[in-house]
Amino acid sequence: ITLRMAREHARLQVASVSQVDALLAAGCIDRRLEGLAAELSPLLADPLTAAALQPDELERLRGGEGRIRQAIDQLAELALPPALVHGDLHLGNVLLRGDAPIFIDWTDACIGPPMVDLLGPMAATDPTLAAEWRERYLDAWETLVPRARLERAWKLNEILLPLHHCVSYRSLQRHLEPVEQGDMNAGLGRFAPALAAAVGP
Repeated sequence: ITLRMAREHARLQVASVSQVDALLAAGCIDRRLEGLAAELSPLLADPLTAAALQPDELERLRGGEGRIRQAIDQLAELALPPALVHGDLHLGNVLLRGDAPIFIDWTDACIGPPMVDLLGPMAATDPTLAAEWRERYLDAWETLVPRARLERAWKLNEILLPLHHCVSYRSLQRHLEPVEQGDMNAGLGRFAPALAAAVGP
């Protein structure tokens, strides 16, 4: 199911590219690169972010703001089209109908950089499976974007993926009462350290 999931999810995203305007008009959240760039400074200044990090991680993350903005600019230059992003893509949110994966729980869906959905291969402990997932995913996207640009985008996604999820979880936290924020706190607690690590020392 994991590799079928990679292929079918990529195909779904590719198909969504031509529907982005309609999805936005229908109310889908806009987290394209311009929006992520605008959310970066508020994210770094938010006490919720500070609470999710060790002091050295917070210092590294705030010191890495320029590196994050550079990664956003570099991804923009690659001109990958924005697509439908599931926002919480893992095996618990996939059902099978015959051999076909069905994606459920679109609560965190948005329009954004497509690769920020790739939680599976980024977190995989099996390097062979991660490499196969990557190949299936990029093969599907190669129908729209040259492979060399996809490969460069893949590297930039080490920063863009945790940034996207930090912005997403922060947004959810800000719209919940404190008593309801537990899961969201855990999400920011996972991705904020990952973003700090990705920008380097």
